[in-house]
Amino acid sequence: MAKQAYGTSSQRTDADGEPPLLPASAAWGDGWTADTLSMVKGAFAVAGSVMFTWVVYTCWTDGTPFRKELLTPWMVCTLWDFYTNQLIFYAWAYYKEDTPLARAVVLLLMIGLGSVTTCFYILYHLMKLSPGQGMKELLLNPKHLATKSRSEGDT
Repeated sequence: MAKQAYGTSSQRTDADGEPPLLPASAAWGDGWTADTLSMVKGAFAVAGSVMFTWVVYTCWTDGTPFRKELLTPWMVCTLWDFYTNQLIFYAWAYYKEDTPLARAVVLLLMIGLGSVTTCFYILYHLMKLSPGQGMKELLLNPKHLATKSRSEGDT
């Protein structure tokens, strides 16, 4: 029944001879149109700008966030939760970046600016995309895309 729901069969395999992880309808797709790409870029630009403005405003009006009275048990829990998610995101950024310097800069910015860095880092990679490209090009390291394209061309 699961094979019917996902459209898989014993005949359908990927380039390595393995069954695909996603059903054909949920595969990477053909990429984004120019309008969709602009909308996604705009969403991340707005989200990053709002977060940056909110952080600056809060620091300006309330002072430093590094005060003992702010360190409640819930704040400690929230910080652990946030930085655990940042660690997961950093694993992708580490894979995506090629040089130790770029990896170090991303790590320091993520520790210091959190969601602001996340939004603008994704926007940075979205700006490199052209219409017709999509999630595959956004998420994968360009070296791995080139390798995969060459190996698919050889088959």
